[in-house]
Amino acid sequence: YISTDYVLTVRELQLETGCKDYAPLNVYGQSKLDGELAVSGLLSKYFIVRIAWVFGLNGNNFIKDVKVGANHDKLTVVNDQIGTPTYTFDLARLLVDMIETDKYGYYHA
Repeated sequence: YISTDYVLTVRELQLETGCKDYAPLNVYGQSKLDGELAVSGLLSKYFIVRIAWVFGLNGNNFIKDVKVGANHDKLTVVNDQIGTPTYTFDLARLLVDMIETDKYGYYHA
């Protein structure tokens, strides 16, 4: 199940503890938490992979926005967020590697 870091608070992410100490940050985080709980409640073997700030060759993302900003004299971005960018190619490779093992559980990619 692909989930998000939005099911946890920023402090919990920094400490990397309290994997099941949930505090969804918004409705999106709550909906992903509901999915996590459904998967972990119904199955004995599962992978739950939390991702954030996904970027890659296709689609819009923060990395591409910053490159667009290179054409301007001034670039303004938020400075009150902490994130862990996830490259789509790395995520795909991780998921393939995971399904070839029996190391089930929660992962932060």
